Amino acid sequence: MESSISSLTYKGSIAGAIVESKKQKKLFVVYISGENVASAELGKSTWTDSKVAESLSKYCISHKEALML
Repeated sequence: MESSISSLTYKGSIAGAIVESKKQKKLFVVYISGENVASAELGKSTWTDSKVAESLSKYCISHKEALML
């Protein structure tokens, strides 16, 4: 099973993700990505791992934020 970052993250605001995580009694995770090659490679290798995707879906509400420098 291959997942993308967008398919695993909450689509609304950070505040909405926090409310949803409390409602579902799940861990709230913020994923911060940069605009460089290392960040892109790490994101791709992490989020496409089936065990990571399964655990995130089951136990977490995750939200992605881009780091702007």
